[in-house]
This record gives sequence, structure tokens and C-alpha cells, in this order.
Amino acid sequence: MTSPVKAPHLKTRIFTAIVVVTNVLGNSFLSRGMQSVGELISLSPVPYIRALFNPWVAVGVSLLILWLLSHMAMLSWADLSYVVPVTSIAYALVALVGRFFLHEHVGSGSGGSDGSTYHRAGWREGARMNWVLVAIIVAATTAGEVLQAIGMQRHGEIHDFRPGALGRVVSTLARCRYILAAIFAMAVSFFAFMALISVAELSFAVPVTAASYIFETILAKYLLTERIGWKRWTGVVLVGCGVALISF
Repeated sequence: MTSPVKAPHLKTRIFTAIVVVTNVLGNSFLSRGMQSVGELISLSPVPYIRALFNPWVAVGVSLLILWLLSHMAMLSWADLSYVVPVTSIAYALVALVGRFFLHEHVGSGSGGSDGSTYHRAGWREGARMNWVLVAIIVAATTAGEVLQAIGMQRHGEIHDFRPGALGRVVSTLARCRYILAAIFAMAVSFFAFMALISVAELSFAVPVTAASYIFETILAKYLLTERIGWKRWTGVVLVGCGVALISF
């Protein structure tokens, strides 16, 4: 895949805006709904399916599906190492939404709702479970993003966005093993994320899982053989610093 041009064309800017807005709004609606649902740590799919019938969760899921489709479309013409950082403003916006609309204590250093405890669990047990969920989300998201990039690279750039053309794109992608594997990985990430925000604040959950950006950039360099300049590597370092600040 070739490196993206320095001045993104209009289509890239429009899709960047769509990806950022649907990410922020989708996660915000999902978090609001999970506050009503309550703690959701289960290996059974039944509680997660039941949670999807909450109106806030349903709207959030719909927006995140739109986010995923827009994100995949961008990967059909832009490098993974470009798409991930250029849409990372969503992490900061989610923290602001958590602070001013969900009334969370941003910067408290914990994932609990009151800055010192976790919902219905002791501090250590809750912290351990939260970090297990974070690890699952980061690993699954990284795998899903890389698989999406491979699948969309093989498909080629999407030019025609008319309903009939998009239907043919969906039909083609439904037969691509990389896209199917990516969807599975992103589903694992999504349900783990649902569990995480049922016991931790959104302003903690979204920024800390940005650690996937670090691994995605490394894999983009050595697996997808993308050309990554010093600015993107600087971004990786800054993201790592941000994750560390949230963690401790």
C-alpha cells in the first residue's frame, strides 16, 4: 500500500469526521446505557444480548456499527498507520464527554465511578478484572484492525458509494477471510468493552485501550510494510505516555 498524500483529499476528510463523530457518540451512548444496565461481567452471552435492548445501548451500538463501516472504508485507500492516529482525537473528545456530560472524575487514576472504588467489588479484585478486560480489548482490537487493513488492501479503494455498489462491496467482503476474522476479533473487543464500561468510567476505558495504537503501528511497520515517519513514531510515544498517566 502506498503512503498517503500529505494533503488528504475531501473524501478522506469527510470519512475522518464521520469516524471521529460516530466513535465519540457511539461510546458515549453505550456508556450511558451501561450505567443503567449495571455490572456486566459474564461468560454467558445472555446478559450482553439483554443489554442490547436498552435504548441508549441500542443507539450506541448502531453508531459504532457505522463507525466500523466508515473505518473499513478508509482503510481501502489509506494506510493503517495513517487512519489510526488521524482519528485518535476521539480519545480526547471521549474524555471531555465523560467529564462534562457523564459527570465522571477524569484524571482520578482509577476506573471506579467514585475515583477510589469499583462497582460492587473490592479495589484489588476490581482493578485486576479491569486490566484483564483492557488486555483483551487491546489484543482483539489490534488483531481486528490489522486484519481489516489486510482485507481492505486486497479489496482495493472504494470509489462508488451508491447503494447498489455498496451492496456488491459487502457481498465481496463477506467472502474475505481476513474481513470475517476481523469482524470476529472486533466483536470480542466490543463485548469486552461493554463489560469494562459496566464497571469503569468511559473516560478511563476508552483512553487506556488506546494502547492498541502502539501495537497497530508496530505491526503496520513490520507486517504491512508501511512507511512510518518520525511524526507517527512520536505519536506512538505520546500515546504510551498518556496510557501510563491514566494507569497510575
